[in-house]
Amino acid sequence: MSVKRIDCDLCKSKDFKIIYKDILDYETNIKIKVDLLKCNKCDLIQQSEIFSNKEIEKFYLEDYHARNYNKEKSLIAKFARFLRNKYYQRFIDILISKKIPKNIKILDFGSGDGLLAHQLIKNGYKNINCCDFFEPSYKDESTNYFHPNSISEYQDTFDAIFMLNSIEHLVSFFKDFNSIVNMMKQDSILILETPNFDSPDSNIFKKYWGGLHQPRHTYIWSKKSLIKHL
Repeated sequence: MSVKRIDCDLCKSKDFKIIYKDILDYETNIKIKVDLLKCNKCDLIQQSEIFSNKEIEKFYLEDYHARNYNKEKSLIAKFARFLRNKYYQRFIDILISKKIPKNIKILDFGSGDGLLAHQLIKNGYKNINCCDFFEPSYKDESTNYFHPNSISEYQDTFDAIFMLNSIEHLVSFFKDFNSIVNMMKQDSILILETPNFDSPDSNIFKKYWGGLHQPRHTYIWSKKSLIKHL
């Protein structure tokens, strides 16, 4: 069972403001309600419930959308894959623009179905690793997969880490993000994307905003607070 959050994950303050109450899961109908809290000391936005790794893993069962992108064969699904390839290419182009060698060690943390890893290989990168609760459905021989429980085995390993819509899923931002940093080398690159709490659609839809995605999105940032907390 989850436990109520009594202090801030980052600064340990107990001074919270409730932003939204009783947020539901509108995607797979997990029967859980959570409140969204903002720490009045450090501004970290976090949900009111703390779930264990085992509980969180159950939030990503077979009906979770990120596990099914590669299974649908309709024209709409094919077009969606085309758009996803274009979406991921924007981030891969960051490595290309920096003229980084293709033999670097890359980690896709929160890899979902593995399409980003597949796209990296198509771009000539050879040493790709995926980390998630489940193995990617896009299978490439040169891709290594490991479970988040094995993170400690990969300290000081990766030259580049992609965290595309995954930092908001961490159990503990303070503890788990430090573990991810420990997997990076001194001059590594971190390429990160996460929902923006200050976006226009967030302000319009409020507690029904898709970027909340409770109970899976444990933490939410604005651009300003993300830079501050990183």
